[in-house]
Amino acid sequence: MLWEWLKATFSNWQSWLSGGGFGGACVVLIALVEQFTNWKLSRQWRIVLFLVVFVLGASFMSWKSERQKLLSSSEEISSLKKQISYLSQSAIGAQIEFAILGQQPQGSHAGIIVSLHNSGAASAVLPNSWKLTAVAEDGRVVEGWANTLKDKNLDFCTSHNRGMRFVRGDALYLKAADSPIERNGYKQGFLWFGFPSLSRATLVSSGTKLILSAQSVSGQDIKTEITVAALQEMSRQPTQFFAGIENPSPIDMQCRENQPY
Repeated sequence: MLWEWLKATFSNWQSWLSGGGFGGACVVLIALVEQFTNWKLSRQWRIVLFLVVFVLGASFMSWKSERQKLLSSSEEISSLKKQISYLSQSAIGAQIEFAILGQQPQGSHAGIIVSLHNSGAASAVLPNSWKLTAVAEDGRVVEGWANTLKDKNLDFCTSHNRGMRFVRGDALYLKAADSPIERNGYKQGFLWFGFPSLSRATLVSSGTKLILSAQSVSGQDIKTEITVAALQEMSRQPTQFFAGIENPSPIDMQCRENQPY
């Protein structure tokens, strides 16, 4: 540390001896005073004054230079940290696009189509981290049970002769876990949750809110929410097409109330 200070001070000493800064101003001031008055600065005091002024000035310049280097390094480190975070952290956003809210022998269930967009580093989503929570109008909070999709058709009726059909390959918990969502990538899939302690009447109430959450393998918390009223408004759209689903639109089928397995 001492050696570094000596080197820095010597390098600045030269600029001060050349007349720069406060040291140069002192030299000019003393010369003017001696020129126009009878006062003369003794040789001994001249040496002492020059030493004090130049050492202090050079030390100050050294400190200022090192401080600027430190600030520059701190800014560079901060910038590098941001770049590392940008390159290593996922930024997955989720959106519930569609929901079928039905009745089951005990309580109710919700089948939802979800879209994922990633503006960060490529990352997968932990398959067992998906959660769907229903918040009723009265403030009651009920967490759903995640259901798996089997190798069979899962039909949800939209009318007596039409319905939405989902298969195992539609499962978002598989799609988002089997391969990472690339930067600027997109995935869409289906998730299915049961609410054994929540009646269908409460679930479909317009004031009920659905909160979906999950976690990426890089540690990012993924969360989105929507009200049933907003879902009902979305369902009134004349054309619904979900590109990430094997059957992207309702299909003609002999349909009856779905019995979840």
